[in-house]
Amino acid sequence: MALALLPLATACGDEEPVEKPGPVEPQADAGGRDASTATPDASCADATCDGGTTVQEPPDAGPAEGGATDAGAVDGGAPDAGPDVPLPLPVDLRAPSELLVRGDDFTVLRVGVERREGFTGPVTLAIRGLPSEVFVADRWVSADTNAAALVVSVSGRVGPRTRLDATLVATAEGRSTSRPLRMLVAGPSFTLDPTFPVAPLGWTDGSRFFDVLADGKLLTAYPIASASWPGPQGFVLERHHADGIPDLTFGMLGSVTHTRPAVSRMLAFKTLPTGGSLVAGAAADCHDGDNATPCTILVSRHLATGMLDTSFGDEGVASTRFNAASRSLVKLLVDEVGRVSVALTYYDPTQSGPYVYAVQRWEADGRPVAGFGTEGRAT
Repeated sequence: MALALLPLATACGDEEPVEKPGPVEPQADAGGRDASTATPDASCADATCDGGTTVQEPPDAGPAEGGATDAGAVDGGAPDAGPDVPLPLPVDLRAPSELLVRGDDFTVLRVGVERREGFTGPVTLAIRGLPSEVFVADRWVSADTNAAALVVSVSGRVGPRTRLDATLVATAEGRSTSRPLRMLVAGPSFTLDPTFPVAPLGWTDGSRFFDVLADGKLLTAYPIASASWPGPQGFVLERHHADGIPDLTFGMLGSVTHTRPAVSRMLAFKTLPTGGSLVAGAAADCHDGDNATPCTILVSRHLATGMLDTSFGDEGVASTRFNAASRSLVKLLVDEVGRVSVALTYYDPTQSGPYVYAVQRWEADGRPVAGFGTEGRAT
């Protein structure tokens, strides 16, 4: 038996008939962003893309105005070299970088002049940059001279602790060289202290020694006056306050007398940090002034009270002998551990030279320093 076949779409009855696509009409652009143009086309760089057509902008033809344009030509003129600068003077100056000068006084600046690079001529030295209160005369240095001295004078109107920055200059043949120089102005060398009396001590002799203690007091020593030969025997110690008034707490109303016949002349005096003192004197065998005769030198150490320090030497006194007369130059020295030295220069005709330098050293207790010369004595 034959069955008639019906179309499937008709049999189901659910689907609409499928229409055949017709020809596509071009659509107008609604202004939205087309996905195909989301990424700019590289071919449109530096150009305007309108509807797929690339419009190239014309190249810049230069300024719009009709003025002439610079064609880029290079100026052929020579560069400006500026004014001519002379070469430095081939001279080296040797001088201190700082100079101390006292107010109302003068000082000397010594300058070394070293010529080089074949220059052998004279130079002129000067100091520039100073105020009118400081006077320095220029100094001409001849060709055969390698050093000179400049005298610097400072007026009293320049106060102490003033710093002046200047320049030391050497000139010759239109050229110059220089180096910095600083001047430090101090107070006058000698200024009277108005708190100290003009003549408080009444000293009339020329053989007096004095020194200043750490607290500002004055300690003085002088020989005992005597009309007998060979002269004074012993000495006197006196102490004064910083204003010149006698210190009545020292000894007997400010003085201590040491009657010692062995001492005919005082040679040296020195104060100690403890307030005590050292006294060097010549014994009676030195009075003749004969260098050929050995001379005994006595050194005594004293306490701050003026009395002998019996812990030194023989009851406060140590001695040594040299071929020296009482006119010899004598110096007392003390080191940081208390060792005492006496140094002197004297004439000895038996030596190769006209003068002899001699030193005697003692330990703090007055014993000769072992290992130094012979029994602490060396010449």
